[in-house]
Amino acid sequence: MITNVRNPKWTSPQRKQIIVEIKSSLYPDDGWIPFVAGPSDLNKDEATIYGLAVNGHFGEVAPSDEELILAGEMPVPEGYAIIDGKLVNLADCERTANEELNRRLAPYLSAESQARALVDKIYAAERDAALVSLLAV
Repeated sequence: MITNVRNPKWTSPQRKQIIVEIKSSLYPDDGWIPFVAGPSDLNKDEATIYGLAVNGHFGEVAPSDEELILAGEMPVPEGYAIIDGKLVNLADCERTANEELNRRLAPYLSAESQARALVDKIYAAERDAALVSLLAV
């Protein structure tokens, strides 16, 4: 059972969930435990805590870390950048770009494409040009 709640903070700029710290009679030796609550959570405690937090019962709900970063109140973490007003994980961008490049390269790297390029000089030139342009990106 939850015995105390403090430090409500939005989890993201979308403000769909709140993270709080709780004390629980089930885990008395653990001290303050992070706890995430949302309005449509199936667990009654989570939905109740969310409603109470939104209504200021535990104090003002603080902005999320992402909101603070975008406002310039916290530094941008390593591996992230602000692009078009959004906090972007650069590793995710790189992975997405590599997946797209591999998707576009696949038709030119297939066994059929390689075999056709051996017998069709026009196709081979077109294929080579396409590969060069894709790899130049």
